[in-house]
Amino acid sequence: MRRLSNSDVESLRYALDTHADKTFDELFIESHNDPAYIAANGGAMRYEDLLALDDPQRQEKARYLGEVASSAVL
Repeated sequence: MRRLSNSDVESLRYALDTHADKTFDELFIESHNDPAYIAANGGAMRYEDLLALDDPQRQEKARYLGEVASSAVL
């Protein structure tokens, strides 16, 4: 059986703390107003569009995501 990493658990906690009390409509509006969703224009979202624009390590993170994205398990 596969176990969750500490960062998986942290991410799930954050998601629950942030979104658990929202309605479907609130989640829909929030997600569809996200710049990454808008930039996808109905297609696939790019990983780098999910990174904060003001992140000083944005380019480094985008480069890393480009290298490992093809082996991601969904």
